[in-house]
Amino acid sequence: MKTVHFEEVKDVMEQMLKTPIFETPEKRMLATLSKKMLDPNLVMDVRHKIFHEPLSLSPSKDVILQEAKRLILNEETQALYRRQEENMLESELKRFQSQLQKSRPKFRGPYICSRKIMANSNDDQFWAGLTGIAKKEIEILSDTVTEIESSGRIEPKTEQSAKLEVSNYHCPIVVTIKDKPITESKEDRLELMRRVFKALRRNVVQERQLQDLRIKVQERITTQRLQHTFHTWRTFVDNARNRAQLKKDGKEMSKERKIELFVNAISEKQKELAKLQNKTNSADVSATLRRTQSADHPINPISVKKNSAKTLTVVDPPAKHRLNAQRRIIAEQKAKLAEQNRIIEDLKLKQIEKETQRASQDTVNVAKEVLAHVGGRTRRTLIKLIRDEGCKDKSIVEPPRLPSPPKFLIRMEARAEARRERVKRAQEEREKKMEEKRKKEESERRAEDEERKRLQLEAQKEARRLREEQEQRRAREAERTKQLNQIADDFRRKYLLRRYMMEPFFRLIDTKYNYIKIADDHYQGSLLRRTLGIWLKETHERISVKMDLASAVYNRNILWYVFRDWRDFTRSEAKKMQVATDFHDMRLQEKCLRAWNAKTVESKVQTLNDEQLAREHYGKRLRAKYFARWKDYPTIAWDMKEKEKRKDKWRELVQRVIPDFDPKQRGVAIED
Repeated sequence: MKTVHFEEVKDVMEQMLKTPIFETPEKRMLATLSKKMLDPNLVMDVRHKIFHEPLSLSPSKDVILQEAKRLILNEETQALYRRQEENMLESELKRFQSQLQKSRPKFRGPYICSRKIMANSNDDQFWAGLTGIAKKEIEILSDTVTEIESSGRIEPKTEQSAKLEVSNYHCPIVVTIKDKPITESKEDRLELMRRVFKALRRNVVQERQLQDLRIKVQERITTQRLQHTFHTWRTFVDNARNRAQLKKDGKEMSKERKIELFVNAISEKQKELAKLQNKTNSADVSATLRRTQSADHPINPISVKKNSAKTLTVVDPPAKHRLNAQRRIIAEQKAKLAEQNRIIEDLKLKQIEKETQRASQDTVNVAKEVLAHVGGRTRRTLIKLIRDEGCKDKSIVEPPRLPSPPKFLIRMEARAEARRERVKRAQEEREKKMEEKRKKEESERRAEDEERKRLQLEAQKEARRLREEQEQRRAREAERTKQLNQIADDFRRKYLLRRYMMEPFFRLIDTKYNYIKIADDHYQGSLLRRTLGIWLKETHERISVKMDLASAVYNRNILWYVFRDWRDFTRSEAKKMQVATDFHDMRLQEKCLRAWNAKTVESKVQTLNDEQLAREHYGKRLRAKYFARWKDYPTIAWDMKEKEKRKDKWRELVQRVIPDFDPKQRGVAIED
């Protein structure tokens, strides 16, 4: 049987304690935790799905306090977010109510049936009830109107508006019905959309601020836990070194006592490892619960997305979208420049054509003026020119045959020839000016083309520079991601080395000492009898400590469960009260609407009857008035006939006295 010497075990333990766990790169990583770098622990946990808790050698009260702080912080964050949402909704509702009051009729007095709680849009029963009531009221009103129209007592409405007043109802309302509907303008709708987008943008900014605050708090808690773990590990190493030093100095200690202490240390280590494993399992469960809660909460998906964006570096940054947007802008600008150049060229061509037509028209007009004063040959030349210009005047193109002109016409032809020379020189000067203008326009167009090409080259250079910056940034991000992944892999390898090498080593030592116990069975009995009393006492003490801790945790859990049940009961009661209030408001509104509708229909019918009576009375008065005037017409007609007869007699007398008198000049002619 092979035995294990205690000195060899002690040397191996000292070598393991002296082995450096953190090397220089990891120390640099810990020193730069305050900077905006990724935490290797978070990277490792996300990649390998490991949720572990540090070695907690502190009392249970610290764990409870940390959990309470985390819960309080989460509740405060959620309350702040809900408060901001409520404030934003209240402000939007107030603005909407103010706009609605401006665009709707006003009440004469305070509206007693005011309602501050709006019905939910998902409440199908509420909206179905209101729809049914409205349909019934509309059917009743339509039946009443059809009956009145069938009786023939009313005529189509001609007035532009009618005011209906209901005075018997305890909420007096004045309703003004107008033919012209109230419509919102396009500017009002745009202003409303602008306000809604501003509110949405403010909400998004506030959500981002809250998420940044939450991420910072989580990073701070993670850093504190990591520091606490390092402190615990250093304390454990120092205690182990002190124990090794005490063991080395205690030469008077017997071999049996050393074996007993070593066995106790192994048993304590196994218990600590079991406790750590239980805490790791509980941490996995709590992390799963937190993930389920975060899936239900509206804020946490964004935070998870941001955390994942922090832990796993994205190689494709948003600069790619900016580059694509700039490319689209450059392409649009190119298309606009090409369209502008095409329009400018078309306008220039149209201007040149107009000027050419104007010049040809001027030439034809001058030729027409000169055509009657020139000889035969010159006339034929002008006619040919006019034909070339497209003139269709036959009197000009086909002139009559004239005899040979006299000398003064020859001199006129000479003057016309001189005039033609002047016209020709003027035409040449005009063509020269047109050529210069065309050259100038060509140079301007060439300069514009050069300017456009220069702008295109600058845009291409800018796009190339942005693309190079994008590539460099992407390379830096890839290098940084590679370094962080390398750091995380190194950290995980060392973590696995510490975790999966120490435990097998302790199991090996346990197996070897079991073999020693089997070999020294005759000595083990006496050793167990002596150590049984000490072990029993230590066990009772530990059991009492665990019972105290369990009772404290149990009391804390009972208190938490009772508070949670009370909170749920209070919320349910508040919700029931809210539902009852909404139902009461809905019923009250339904009754008010029915009463108002009945009063409105009754008032409408009465108003229509009054209008019909007024029209009939007006018709009677009008007929009586015109009949009275018609009765006076025969007397007036007799007087007019007598007056005309007297006028005719006077005309005859004037005609007899003055035979040459023309009555048509005076307007007194006798009509036969």
